[in-house]
Amino acid sequence: MATLTRTVSGLFLAIVIPFWFFESRDFKCTLKCGLLALVGFVVVVTPWIIRNHYAVGTARINTNTGINLFIGNQPGSGITYDQNLINQYGVYEPTLEAYIDSSSFRRACEYIRQNPGVFLRRGLLKVGYLYSADMDALYFGVIEAAEQSTINHAVVLAVVAQSFYLLVLLAALAGLAVFFRSGITVRKPGGYLLLGTILYWTAISFVFFAVGRFHFPIIPMISAFAALYIRHLVERIRTVSETDR
Repeated sequence: MATLTRTVSGLFLAIVIPFWFFESRDFKCTLKCGLLALVGFVVVVTPWIIRNHYAVGTARINTNTGINLFIGNQPGSGITYDQNLINQYGVYEPTLEAYIDSSSFRRACEYIRQNPGVFLRRGLLKVGYLYSADMDALYFGVIEAAEQSTINHAVVLAVVAQSFYLLVLLAALAGLAVFFRSGITVRKPGGYLLLGTILYWTAISFVFFAVGRFHFPIIPMISAFAALYIRHLVERIRTVSETDR
């Protein structure tokens, strides 16, 4: 279902299926679950693939993966979405969608192959942008109300929200250190699934382009690692207090 919303979700089973094996240590069970998941995936996306075959002449889930790859990987690329490139290529013309997508994909791959250093540097900038702020929801939901008020509530809320987000992000980084230093009681397969999910969506922005709201799906995972650090900190404080007594 997520793949019909964002096609890049389609590869997420590559994260989930190994998790099933690490959790169960049962190859046959993992194989059965993996096949069932793949069947479910095919059942959900096949009607849309058939629709695209008749509507735009290509049997694919979508016709913008190549375009999005090109937006993030060509000489004029920035680190975020560029609507001007979309308008420039006229991708809303149904008769040209499939051709433009395939052509864009080939051009983007060629650019990456010829400029690996630029690709890597720009990818790191994209990741930095992805995690740098958490105010998109405020921008869309509060800015209009703030313009009608004598007090700029949007600025106050933005400062509070961004400060809280950065604290959670720093706590999550500390939580990662705790996670890798901890014994088997903490470092369970579920923790690796959370980490794999974070890395998966980070890699998507690294390869394509970054938009602030694209980190929304992994905020719960980031919060989980932050909570791990907070628990670790509380336990240390309790230990010190009990020792002092």
